[in-house]
Amino acid sequence: MKRFLKFVATSLVGGTVDMVLVWLLSGYVFSGYWGEVVVTPMISFECSVIVGFTFCWLFVWNDRIDKVDRLTFWKSLGAFNLSNIGVFVLRMVLVMLLERAIADNLLICNLIARMLAGLLNFIISDRLIFKIKRNTI
Repeated sequence: MKRFLKFVATSLVGGTVDMVLVWLLSGYVFSGYWGEVVVTPMISFECSVIVGFTFCWLFVWNDRIDKVDRLTFWKSLGAFNLSNIGVFVLRMVLVMLLERAIADNLLICNLIARMLAGLLNFIISDRLIFKIKRNTI
């Protein structure tokens, strides 16, 4: 439970980075549809994933990292990035399905999908990306 709460805090930091970058990039750097709707969210999402991974590496699953080198870091970051992209796509599908099923409030659909996606991200990180290394004798 403690690890899950740390992960939630890390996700809040990543979400804050995402929102601040969307605000800054769309307000001061990019203009027009492609810049504001396509490029800005891609940059902000990737930055939030990198920040989230770094916090997970340093504070959430640091006790499971036995080999600290560049290759391990970059391989883990790549896996974390791919899982976040996959879960993001799943979240968007869930939002669309929930919106059709509930046909009520998009914010509620998004909240439900975000909670499920966050839980899935935690499980993937805990069981695959930062899994406990078993000694093989």
